[in-house]
Amino acid sequence: MKYILSFLLIFLLHIKLFAQENTTKLTELSVPNAPSFLLLDAAPTTIESPVNPKELAVGVVQNFSIDNKWLQNYSMEFTPYWWCKPAGRSAYSFMGLKKETDKVTYKQNYFSGLQFTSISVAFLIKDMIPDSINSQQKIFSVGGRTTLLRVRSSSYEKDLNEKLNHWHSVVQPELDGMNNAIIANPDKADSIMAATLKLGSERSQITDEIKELIEQKPVFNWDIAGAFSQYGVGDSVWKFGRSGIWTTLSSFIPLDKSKHHQNYLDLLVSARFLNDNYVKSDNGNVGSSNTFDIGGKAGVEIFKFSIAVETMLRKVSENKDWQQRTTGVLNYRVKDDLFLVGTYGTDFGPGKKIIALFGVNLGFGNEKVNLPDPQ
Repeated sequence: MKYILSFLLIFLLHIKLFAQENTTKLTELSVPNAPSFLLLDAAPTTIESPVNPKELAVGVVQNFSIDNKWLQNYSMEFTPYWWCKPAGRSAYSFMGLKKETDKVTYKQNYFSGLQFTSISVAFLIKDMIPDSINSQQKIFSVGGRTTLLRVRSSSYEKDLNEKLNHWHSVVQPELDGMNNAIIANPDKADSIMAATLKLGSERSQITDEIKELIEQKPVFNWDIAGAFSQYGVGDSVWKFGRSGIWTTLSSFIPLDKSKHHQNYLDLLVSARFLNDNYVKSDNGNVGSSNTFDIGGKAGVEIFKFSIAVETMLRKVSENKDWQQRTTGVLNYRVKDDLFLVGTYGTDFGPGKKIIALFGVNLGFGNEKVNLPDPQ
């Protein structure tokens, strides 16, 4: 009976240990500005291409260029992927690596970014009607975003598979040693398991390296996003305001030589088509109009800090001249789920209005992926 109980104890402890050690928590996920903010030029940045978003992101933006009350603009963006089939979320499926027919090698699935489709809402107060009355409107906006195409380096799947094989070659001997120790001393099972977890420094190092590979940015991303908004005109009347769809092509070029990149040169190009029911034409009339935006962004990411410059050109169908928005953007990751972002520059519209925005983006969620058996 004693041996049966010992066997059951070892079996349960083995499952418990492997359940703890067979997953890794992701910490370098993006906390982006919501498309529902981007639609209204209310975010510190206009052009962005987030990679591997958090389960839930909350944004707060303050405009310092006008006399605003403190903290009136809020957004929320959630990614349903993190709520679906958590048990089957492996490092391979998360990174878009699918098994080939020979069941040994893996190949990139260039459309895997579709699984990170997100939905956002925003509530803000801003003057979006270009009339003679200097009043702000209550605005509600809904948006969505997805990645149509994602390309990683040609050696990515090989590097990840090698690390996972290495991880398993280290873990299995530790588990065998733990089992043998518990069989010899069943009364000390808890302390033996705790010691095994504590002394697994090589295992922890390999796990960190796998996590860094998983969080590595792709070579190329093609995103598409869209949103629409309602303006509160007066106390009780809501009008359809601005709607739009846009696409962004981005490339993240590593600046460090190691395979575990943390520093990048970011190059992005974006184009937007907007329909706006409140645009002032050259003759001074305010009405519905179509708008086309095109621009680019270049910046560097150095560990937790990034700096970029972006320029967007805007052509309103009824106006002869192009408008321009040029800003410098600073972003700092205070910790895994907290970002501070600020911008300063000139906004769209005549007269080169100064824009000064400060934002706080918060991420929420417990995002984990399984480390599957080596292939």
